[in-house]
Amino acid sequence: MIGSIRDIELLCSIDIEQTPESLHAHAIPEDVEIRPGDVVIVHDMPTAIGFGTRLTCARRATLRRAGPIERWWVEFRSILEITSFTRSASCRSPRPKPPSPRREPEP
Repeated sequence: MIGSIRDIELLCSIDIEQTPESLHAHAIPEDVEIRPGDVVIVHDMPTAIGFGTRLTCARRATLRRAGPIERWWVEFRSILEITSFTRSASCRSPRPKPPSPRREPEP
């Protein structure tokens, strides 16, 4: 697929932080809209940063556009996941415990 019409070369803003306050890594493509099923491949990403460090930079990336069937499949699966999550969250309501049987004192 590399080199096909559905691949777009672009720049990505990279923000990586590993501090006591935050642990995150974000790659934000510039000047392009990401749609369901699209894949972003960032080139020359740093593989590790030290604790207490924050790194912000720009890197080359390839955006691989999803075709119509892939896009539909991702949208369909996300709807199912949301429905499943909503259903399981509503089923987890706490149920009252039945009262424990009282024991009669022995004579």
